[in-house]
Amino acid sequence: MTPTLQELAEDAFAYMEGPGVEFLRRDDLVLRNDPTPHPFLAMVLRPRLNDVDATLAEVRGWFGARGRDAYTWLVSSASTPTGLVDALLERGLRPDTLDALYAGMTLEQEPPGTDGIEVRKSENVDDALAASEIGWRSFGFTEEQIEHERAVFRERYDLWKDDPGGDRFVALLDGEIVGSGGARYFESGIYLLGGNVAEHARGRGVYRALVRARWNEAVRRGTPALVVQAGAMSRPILERVGFRTVSEVRALLDSTR
Repeated sequence: MTPTLQELAEDAFAYMEGPGVEFLRRDDLVLRNDPTPHPFLAMVLRPRLNDVDATLAEVRGWFGARGRDAYTWLVSSASTPTGLVDALLERGLRPDTLDALYAGMTLEQEPPGTDGIEVRKSENVDDALAASEIGWRSFGFTEEQIEHERAVFRERYDLWKDDPGGDRFVALLDGEIVGSGGARYFESGIYLLGGNVAEHARGRGVYRALVRARWNEAVRRGTPALVVQAGAMSRPILERVGFRTVSEVRALLDSTR
């Protein structure tokens, strides 16, 4: 399946394969289970539901059978039925405490860069671990979750390091990795994944530099377009560099218990 930019803005993770990632794809929804324990990485995507109650029971059972205590619904502007967010809230789901609303955004023109910041692709396991540490803290991982991720990091790195479907970019100031951003490659463009900047390096253009580096990669690959689902912190920055919002995505947490 070759998703359009619009489809990626609405339901990007429904199209995002990866080592160890399990999918259930149906006409009415897509379920995606990543081995990482954070509930945001167990996802209900592209819902087009006829029976909310029956589907909710099925979904809870599917994730529960995979050892999940919690998981996330991502309900975009294209999801059905109308009023699905309210229907799920009435059934006990709650808005994600980290980011309850994401903007599906696209860019098809050259963004500005930032001088004085080195950006390159991650070259080794040390690069990847430093970048991941920034991301885990930005996304609110608990200390227990971080310790688990460190323990299994090398094994997961070995699975992903030769994946042709994407890359991780790192940004450096004075030789220190202070930011990172993933890129997943599609025929319609590059999806920007997990852009994060260490707290002490914010406000210096690191995020913009990461965007520009991935734009340059999109041009090099002959797919000059970027797409992202942006949270509250990154959305204003992306608007300033030229991204436009084409969809909104609401994140709702649910328990399997």
